[in-house]
Amino acid sequence: MRAFHSPSPAAHPLPRARPARRPRFPLALLLVVLGAFATAPSIRAQNVEWGRLPESLRLFPRDASDSCAVTVEGTVLGGDFDSVSVTVLRDDIPSLRLAEPLIYEGVRAPFSFSLPLRAELAEYDLLVHLDTVLVAERESLLCGDVLLINGQSNAVAYDYGGVVTNRSEWVRSFGTTEADSSACEADTLWGLAQAHERYAPLAVGVWGLRLGEKIATRFGVPVCLLNGAVGSTFIQQHKRKSPPLERLSTIYGRLFYRARKAGLDGAARAMLWYQGEANTSSPAPTYAGHFAELHAAWKEDYPALERIYVFQIRPGCGEDHQGLLREVLRRLPEAHEDVVALSTAGLPGHDGCHFDSCGYGRMAEWASLSVGRDLYGSTDTAGARPPNPIEAHFADSNRDAILVRFDQPIVWPLDTLGAPLEDFFYLNDSSVWVIGGAVTEDSAVLRLDLAGTTGADSLTYLPDCCYEGSTTSYKGPWIRNGRGIGAFSFHKVRMRGPLSTGVSAGERSIPPALHLEAAPNPFNASITIRADIPAAGPVRLTAFDALGRRAAVLFDGEAGPEPFVREWSPADLPSGVYFIRLESGGRSAIRKTILLK
Repeated sequence: MRAFHSPSPAAHPLPRARPARRPRFPLALLLVVLGAFATAPSIRAQNVEWGRLPESLRLFPRDASDSCAVTVEGTVLGGDFDSVSVTVLRDDIPSLRLAEPLIYEGVRAPFSFSLPLRAELAEYDLLVHLDTVLVAERESLLCGDVLLINGQSNAVAYDYGGVVTNRSEWVRSFGTTEADSSACEADTLWGLAQAHERYAPLAVGVWGLRLGEKIATRFGVPVCLLNGAVGSTFIQQHKRKSPPLERLSTIYGRLFYRARKAGLDGAARAMLWYQGEANTSSPAPTYAGHFAELHAAWKEDYPALERIYVFQIRPGCGEDHQGLLREVLRRLPEAHEDVVALSTAGLPGHDGCHFDSCGYGRMAEWASLSVGRDLYGSTDTAGARPPNPIEAHFADSNRDAILVRFDQPIVWPLDTLGAPLEDFFYLNDSSVWVIGGAVTEDSAVLRLDLAGTTGADSLTYLPDCCYEGSTTSYKGPWIRNGRGIGAFSFHKVRMRGPLSTGVSAGERSIPPALHLEAAPNPFNASITIRADIPAAGPVRLTAFDALGRRAAVLFDGEAGPEPFVREWSPADLPSGVYFIRLESGGRSAIRKTILLK
């Protein structure tokens, strides 16, 4: 790439990374194309009074025709030159040259060019000549889309592990995410987005960078990302304050200042919002009101916004009202037709509050499916959205089973050693609990069987934050769709009476979940395993150790429908935790046991 003079290190501590250049266009041929310009004395920029001249590494927002119009204009000072020209190079190959004569009024001759760029994975350079003298050069310009990111630390999402040090020539950013007002005001440079530093120039976060890369490679459109997130912040701190909008002492004002300074405030297509953990310390219903105010401000100040994506926070860091806050986030699309909720349930690499680069990378993959569907007309839409519950009903008048209908087919995890999923559904009746679950033939209906009849009227999926009351963040199991995207958690969803429509007779006649008991527990020499097998068929009974390794196959054959009893005497196994798993008819049940010798 040609030499590009960036500010001194003292003025800008993080150099603007530049894309690696392709093989250069042969210089001799370039001179022929440009008119075989002869060597001329150098001329400095002060010979031209520039009106509009794009910065190197800038991205221009594309229009409806997938192109951008780049303006170069100024006034030549003095009367020594006859013409001005602009040459456009696409990937170092000349693609356009425009020229016009200079008409002086006294010693001043104005000029103006409008240069078309295509929204594509190609870099454009501009060369401005007075006669044969090069007076300005701008490099690596792109035409593409603009996305905004905001929220708290999981929107900052920098690489805590120091793994993501790469950059992409197709993902740009502008300015700095530093909270210092003077630093934000002073930094008006473009560059390649980065994820390895936070609160720094060009920082967009790991999932932001990955999302930009996926959009560029899948849809052939470069992307500019502006990230305005600040960790450990409440939604109230993100709201728009009194004018001026660019108030640099506020989170809202700093992001808007950068967007307007870069000429992008009228072109941003989407806002991605990951925030909420800080607001779990107080009851969540007020959150919806704060979000409505923020939503209205975004729509006014970023008029091109087509979608606002809201991440439902994951069980983890936060305080007592996590479940309620997650429910508010899940239901925001009901109040705002341009809001799309995204799930984080089941993402890997979670440390109790944040994600590693793998987790953030998977988050970007999931988000890219929804963004691709909404903004780029992607046809890869099956399972692009997280499964969302539509309704919950008692299966019949006995009120001892619940049917939960989702908006798409779901997968119930069969192998959930040590943490059967039925343990993470909660009724507002503590005397009755869920003893088993299975997906019905409909594939979108989940049946939950209860330990008895209940008067409960609400159902919750997933704990507020932790596993079995410990301080360890919940790690699963999860309901997912066929694509592996975790279903939304839900909190105190109202249950109605028996489902009268929309469920087939086959679904109503599904046999109850498998019932499995093991006693005594803890045990010493042997343990008795009892189960009810609803229908005759293949049955498999297996024991696993605490690491999920198979310890013994206790039964593998035909059985039922009758009481099923087996003895297990693990004389050759050491003391420890073991899990007994029963599989029959596409269902499974697991019980934790403890062997003490």
